[in-house]
Amino acid sequence: MIEMREKAQEQRAQEQSDRHDNQKARKRKQETEIVAEEKRMKEQKEWEAKLNEYIKMENDRLKRQRTETHVLRFDHSQTETLLANIRQGIKAHLKCLEDCKALTMEHLQINTAN
Repeated sequence: MIEMREKAQEQRAQEQSDRHDNQKARKRKQETEIVAEEKRMKEQKEWEAKLNEYIKMENDRLKRQRTETHVLRFDHSQTETLLANIRQGIKAHLKCLEDCKALTMEHLQINTAN
């Protein structure tokens, strides 16, 4: 009878130890995930800052290009060609901005889901 009680007590102690170990493991895993999430968010902010910088540089370039177009005197055909190239460049730029926005939103959704 005493042996059965000792075995039952040892079993309870082992189960309690196992639960404690599992709790520690879950806590470590959660802390690791939090650190990884913070790292991803930092990387995302850096990426977004670079993206915004590139967008600003491209907008400045386009402004300069438009200004040069108005200041310089070209004959009609050169002006039409230049304007067509600018329109094409703006369309490509807008498409790139949409793609970047979509990637950013996807990245945010993934981070939010995690």
